[in-house]
Amino acid sequence: MPPKKLPIGSNTLDTVVQIVK
Repeated sequence: MPPKKLPIGSNTLDTVVQIVK
């Protein structure tokens, strides 16, 4: 399930990694 909003910034990559995991 895709996230409704992705944080804009250097934390975006971390969020994507958490979603992949």
